[in-house]
Amino acid sequence: MKIKASEENGIVTVQLFLNHPMVPGRICGPGAGEADFIQQLEVRYDGERIFSADLSDALSRDPFLRFRFNGARGGQLEVLWRDNQGRDRRELHRL
Repeated sequence: MKIKASEENGIVTVQLFLNHPMVPGRICGPGAGEADFIQQLEVRYDGERIFSADLSDALSRDPFLRFRFNGARGGQLEVLWRDNQGRDRRELHRL
Protein backbone atom coordinates (compact mmCIF):
# COMPACT_ATOMS: atom_id res chain seq x y z
CA MET A 1 0.00 0.00 0.00
CA LYS A 2 1.23 3.47 -0.81
CA ILE A 3 -0.23 6.58 0.83
CA LYS A 4 0.29 10.15 -0.36
CA ALA A 5 -1.23 13.11 1.42
CA SER A 6 -0.87 16.85 1.00
CA GLU A 7 -2.46 19.78 2.82
CA GLU A 8 -3.33 23.17 1.40
CA ASN A 9 -5.42 25.81 3.18
CA GLY A 10 -6.81 23.28 5.67
CA ILE A 11 -7.86 20.76 2.99
CA VAL A 12 -6.01 17.44 2.97
CA THR A 13 -5.95 15.41 -0.25
CA VAL A 14 -5.27 11.71 0.27
CA GLN A 15 -4.26 9.29 -2.48
CA LEU A 16 -4.30 5.58 -1.71
CA PHE A 17 -2.59 3.04 -3.94
CA LEU A 18 -3.87 -0.31 -2.68
CA ASN A 19 -1.72 -3.30 -3.63
CA HIS A 20 -4.24 -6.14 -3.95
CA PRO A 21 -5.09 -8.62 -6.75
CA MET A 22 -8.87 -7.91 -6.62
CA VAL A 23 -9.76 -11.22 -8.30
CA PRO A 24 -13.51 -11.40 -9.04
CA GLY A 25 -13.64 -15.20 -9.00
CA ARG A 26 -16.20 -15.29 -11.83
CA ILE A 27 -13.83 -16.48 -14.53
CA CYS A 28 -14.06 -20.17 -15.47
CA GLY A 29 -11.42 -22.39 -16.93
CA PRO A 30 -7.77 -23.20 -16.38
CA GLY A 31 -5.94 -20.70 -14.21
CA ALA A 32 -9.16 -19.22 -12.84
CA GLY A 33 -8.66 -18.13 -9.28
CA GLU A 34 -10.86 -18.02 -6.24
CA ALA A 35 -12.47 -14.65 -5.44
CA ASP A 36 -9.98 -12.42 -3.60
CA PHE A 37 -10.91 -8.75 -3.15
CA ILE A 38 -11.02 -5.97 -0.57
CA GLN A 39 -14.44 -5.79 1.08
CA GLN A 40 -14.06 -3.06 3.68
CA LEU A 41 -11.84 0.01 3.72
CA GLU A 42 -11.60 2.58 6.49
CA VAL A 43 -9.40 5.65 6.93
CA ARG A 44 -8.96 7.42 10.27
CA TYR A 45 -7.36 10.76 11.00
CA ASP A 46 -6.03 11.04 14.56
CA GLY A 47 -8.35 8.17 15.53
CA GLU A 48 -11.53 9.61 13.98
CA ARG A 49 -13.08 7.82 11.00
CA ILE A 50 -13.04 10.17 8.01
CA PHE A 51 -13.66 7.74 5.15
CA SER A 52 -15.13 4.26 4.83
CA ALA A 53 -16.28 2.17 1.91
CA ASP A 54 -17.74 -1.25 1.25
CA LEU A 55 -15.90 -2.46 -1.85
CA SER A 56 -16.57 -5.32 -4.24
CA ASP A 57 -14.91 -7.43 -6.89
CA ALA A 58 -15.87 -4.78 -9.46
CA LEU A 59 -12.66 -2.80 -8.78
CA SER A 60 -9.58 -3.48 -10.86
CA ARG A 61 -6.35 -4.91 -9.53
CA ASP A 62 -4.32 -2.51 -7.34
CA PRO A 63 -7.08 0.10 -6.97
CA PHE A 64 -6.37 3.82 -6.62
CA LEU A 65 -8.61 6.02 -4.47
CA ARG A 66 -8.49 9.77 -3.82
CA PHE A 67 -10.52 11.87 -1.39
CA ARG A 68 -10.32 15.16 0.52
CA PHE A 69 -11.16 16.22 4.06
CA ASN A 70 -10.64 19.14 6.43
CA GLY A 71 -7.42 18.61 8.37
CA ALA A 72 -3.96 19.91 9.18
CA ARG A 73 -0.32 18.86 9.01
CA GLY A 74 0.99 16.84 11.91
CA GLY A 75 -1.97 14.48 12.15
CA GLN A 76 -1.78 10.75 11.57
CA LEU A 77 -3.68 8.78 8.94
CA GLU A 78 -4.50 5.15 9.61
CA VAL A 79 -5.69 3.03 6.68
CA LEU A 80 -7.31 -0.34 7.41
CA TRP A 81 -8.80 -2.91 5.11
CA ARG A 82 -10.25 -6.41 5.28
CA ASP A 83 -10.60 -8.67 2.26
CA ASN A 84 -13.03 -11.51 1.60
CA GLN A 85 -10.34 -14.03 2.61
CA GLY A 86 -10.32 -12.58 6.14
CA ARG A 87 -6.92 -10.88 5.78
CA ASP A 88 -6.45 -7.48 7.41
CA ARG A 89 -3.99 -4.75 6.53
CA ARG A 90 -3.11 -1.60 8.46
CA GLU A 91 -0.81 1.27 7.50
CA LEU A 92 0.04 4.52 9.26
CA HIS A 93 1.06 7.78 7.59
CA ARG A 94 2.05 11.04 9.30
CA LEU A 95 0.97 14.23 7.50
